[in-house]
Amino acid sequence: MEELNQFALCVGTFEGEEKWLLEHFPPQYIDEVKKEYFEKAQNVFSNQNNKIVASKWQFNSIKNLENLNLPLKKNLKITFEDKYFDYSDEDNQNISTYYMNFADCYLFGFYDASNFAQDEIQTLEMPMLPAMLLAIDSLNDKSLKTVTMENKKPTPWIFENVPQWIFVNTAPILDDGSVVNFYGRAFKEASREIIEKGLTILSPQTSRNVNIIAARTPTQKKDDFYTEDDMTYFLSCAITAFGGAVKQSKKACRIHTGNWGAGAFGNNLEASYLVQLIAGAICAVDELVFHKPNEKVFAEANKKFDSLADEISFSKAVDFLVRQSYEWGVCDGN
Repeated sequence: MEELNQFALCVGTFEGEEKWLLEHFPPQYIDEVKKEYFEKAQNVFSNQNNKIVASKWQFNSIKNLENLNLPLKKNLKITFEDKYFDYSDEDNQNISTYYMNFADCYLFGFYDASNFAQDEIQTLEMPMLPAMLLAIDSLNDKSLKTVTMENKKPTPWIFENVPQWIFVNTAPILDDGSVVNFYGRAFKEASREIIEKGLTILSPQTSRNVNIIAARTPTQKKDDFYTEDDMTYFLSCAITAFGGAVKQSKKACRIHTGNWGAGAFGNNLEASYLVQLIAGAICAVDELVFHKPNEKVFAEANKKFDSLADEISFSKAVDFLVRQSYEWGVCDGN
């Protein structure tokens, strides 16, 4: 199925070992809670030495490729999970597993501050992600510029073999039985009890090595409806990210995702689902796992996906998305 992933081009790679990264490029957290938990976790994992591999990808926008009809993998397996990522689904000899990072334009751009949306949660759970960011920045290599968009085109990143040091539960049960959510802006105001209930430092025995796809959706505009440019970016980003993962996996590929871009970036939720379904089918992903989906909205997206022909070109897929006349959603402020 290699021909399905000609769209995804790797433009550069970088490797870093855990001990070397911690010695030369330790994450620099401004937020005191993040700094405290990183330092505690560092003591636990000081003897580990994973080799983390980063690759940067771009969309191959050759016009004859964009207009070439390609088979859609309509038997794409879809699974729902009624929980946020816990990274319990690991690689095995038959399948590679990847988890989405709902990235900003600047790769891991707010990892150090009190922000605590999906991107910032992952960079606390896996401090080697910002360490890799700092190491790559030090190269001053233009081909490895640490952004997920250049010249208005998507440039997603893939990180493989990243150790998880900390487990985050943003809605812990407190001693009095209440549940308090400290996702997003609420993190900064969370009490010590909430923090201690919600953040757990793992051990080398319970830690997992995780593959991460950092990809940025379009952001909410003043226009009421998505334009052709919006949908071209949205679909090309998903295809580049998913296609890169399929190429890297070299075996069956499972991708964990969710309501990608439908929070702080204000994307239409149904549009996000439909874009991901089309991208998964074009790239021949074996399974997409959607976490905490809105099942009614997903059903509508899936119905539209099922209406597509068994073969489609990138340009026809964009036209199909534009014809849905999706309105932009609302930024949730996190």
